Amino acid sequence: MGYQNMKVSVIVPVYKVEKFLRKCFDSITSQTLTNIEIICVNDGSPDNCEKILEEYKNKDSRIKVIKQQNSGVSVARNTGLEVAQGEYVSFVDSDDWIDKDFLEKLYLAAKKYDADIAACGIKRVRNYKWRYHLKFDKEECIKDNDAKFKLCDVPEKCYVGNKIYKLSELKKYNIQFEPKVLFEDRLFTCESLIKLNSLVTVPDVYYNY
Repeated sequence: MGYQNMKVSVIVPVYKVEKFLRKCFDSITSQTLTNIEIICVNDGSPDNCEKILEEYKNKDSRIKVIKQQNSGVSVARNTGLEVAQGEYVSFVDSDDWIDKDFLEKLYLAAKKYDADIAACGIKRVRNYKWRYHLKFDKEECIKDNDAKFKLCDVPEKCYVGNKIYKLSELKKYNIQFEPKVLFEDRLFTCESLIKLNSLVTVPDVYYNY
């Protein structure tokens, strides 16, 4: 499947998450948007993650597994970015999961407005209870940087997982994750919101963590 017709590359860094990995993968492989690639970067995980990755890879040809020495989540995501071929890219942490129509709704909204970023709400789940951590009430496209930061509640909520990004624009501005720093999501989110042109908000769909 070539770059031209691949809609979204989903990058999943994997390290010591054997308890959560199947739920994460089930949520990605069952997406209503099927024209995707799933890039799993095994960051030297010492548990059963490698075995689970192989199990899912054997069941789904869209899954690619890259193995590297333990280098941290930033390097793992950057490894995924290097090989991604989708029009847009998404980052899902391996102990989180996404709604079934997450990729489809964000992709269609991004295409509708020719937006570089599409963002949805976030649900925070603990002990089978959840609450909204970020919620959008309507679909709107914003180009003003101050408005983008306010809507996404940045820097308070600098999540990369609740968004998809136009891959060509990330590469154009060489936006990557800074290795070996705390709050690497904050740097990436702020830089992408400033440098990428427009953001569309997408209601009624959630990233769950």
